[in-house]
Amino acid sequence: MKSEVFVTLEPDAKDKLTQCMGQEGKTSLFSIGHRGAPIQFPEHTVESNAAAARMYTGILECDVTFSLARKQFI
Repeated sequence: MKSEVFVTLEPDAKDKLTQCMGQEGKTSLFSIGHRGAPIQFPEHTVESNAAAARMYTGILECDVTFSLARKQFI
């Protein structure tokens, strides 16, 4: 069975995205390490975060939650 995805965009958003077709991407010095470097190492590990830092990640995003004792931890 073939599944289809339908996306509805606001008219101005669709026009802006269409204008980008055929353009080459630009290199940026800004980057976000989402849960470290998950392609190289398992998410939320010291190794993953260290790899993201070695790649000069601008922001290292991690999840913070609460324990039953209401203490925050990563």
